[in-house]
Amino acid sequence: MLSNSNLFSQDSPPINIKTPAPCLGRGTINYHYGGYDSYIIPDWSTEPNYKKICSDDFLPADESLGHCCYWIVYHDRLKTLYDLNQNPFYVYETNVTAIIYEGEGCKKRTQGEIIQNFQRILYNEVRTEHPEYAPWGAPDGGAFEYNGQYLGTFFVFYSTGRCLDSLNQLCNNYTHTYCCQSNKFLYLESDNSLNIDSLVLVWNKYQKQDTVYYMGDEWDGTDSTYNENFVPCNCISFCDNIMFAPNQDRLCYPPCDDAKWEVPEDSPLPVPIPNCPNCFVNVAYKYRETYPCPEYEEATFNDISIDEIEIDSLSPCNQCNLNVFAIHNAVVDYLLKNAFNNYPQPGDSNTHYRIFKASCWSDFFDPGWYQYFKDDNNQIDSVWYPSVRVLKDCGPSNCCWQRYTISTDFDPPYEKTYTIIDSGGSIEPCYIRPYPCTFICEPE
Repeated sequence: MLSNSNLFSQDSPPINIKTPAPCLGRGTINYHYGGYDSYIIPDWSTEPNYKKICSDDFLPADESLGHCCYWIVYHDRLKTLYDLNQNPFYVYETNVTAIIYEGEGCKKRTQGEIIQNFQRILYNEVRTEHPEYAPWGAPDGGAFEYNGQYLGTFFVFYSTGRCLDSLNQLCNNYTHTYCCQSNKFLYLESDNSLNIDSLVLVWNKYQKQDTVYYMGDEWDGTDSTYNENFVPCNCISFCDNIMFAPNQDRLCYPPCDDAKWEVPEDSPLPVPIPNCPNCFVNVAYKYRETYPCPEYEEATFNDISIDEIEIDSLSPCNQCNLNVFAIHNAVVDYLLKNAFNNYPQPGDSNTHYRIFKASCWSDFFDPGWYQYFKDDNNQIDSVWYPSVRVLKDCGPSNCCWQRYTISTDFDPPYEKTYTIIDSGGSIEPCYIRPYPCTFICEPE
């Protein structure tokens, strides 16, 4: 019996972030694979795996966008299949659920590019350790070598994400966990290394074969009820909608600091800036609930971490003279009043709300860039992304946090007010890394 727990060695995980559970994916029971009948197919690994890759690991290696490292969070499984003679063989599959990044130019690479390089690196390692696994070890022509010739083969990859509309909002407000099922082409290079192409040749045309869907509640895991419960994404059916968040490992040591952070669906959140018409900044943030806290009579803390703030170069914000202090104060004020999950009832107050952030902030313009990709005709195309103003921490070692009392008015519209109670963190002198940094801790 093969276990799907920690199948292979993995890298150390990033900070304590809660990542999504893997989508089911087609083929839980009695899946018909390449003409071979399978029996029970195991679930995805219970715990996530972590694989760290950096931009200089990519093919082709390109550091012109900046050096960035990505922790790929994924689940895996071994499927036991039987050939026509009832001899077992094993198929190794992965399901990517999140990408956590750290460095420069991280968001200038597409999720598809990041995931494909991860798949190439991981599957080369798995192939070296287990040459008997499919697809490279499948019988009867499913392998790379057939009748003395090296061929490629099609293979299925999974990722877990969302279905979004043209405004990058949840399609029809559906909150289902969607599965992206990608059919890619695996082949061997001249040096015998494994490579992957997301464009496959179908009817003399190169195209992606991606399907974004979720399975309805009545699906019993078998092909017999698959068609009736298959629900496709009817909006933008891209596989690049998985969780994508910065790795902010700040050295804060507040009471009750052990709960996992979560990345909300609305991050990055558009936050309005007062006294600057039509100005919104995009705030990447995380939240968590930490309980019970023995230092505070077993109370539950509601925490928010401010990670990054971006302003598009074409935004009306650029018509206003906004310094880093004004932006920071407006973001903290908005999050305190709007972003927590649990607010006091009308007429009540609660003292267990905290904001975490860097104490040293950089403020710089990230230049625009071209993002290149292959179109459906296998030709190189590009999209231009304009420059953005970026506010982010100047290093992982500096941190600041505040605890607040939040009160809800007794009468409609139930407005929120707040007062700061105390603060803490690892306060250090600000320095240059790689931009001039400004000390900001408590709001002005």
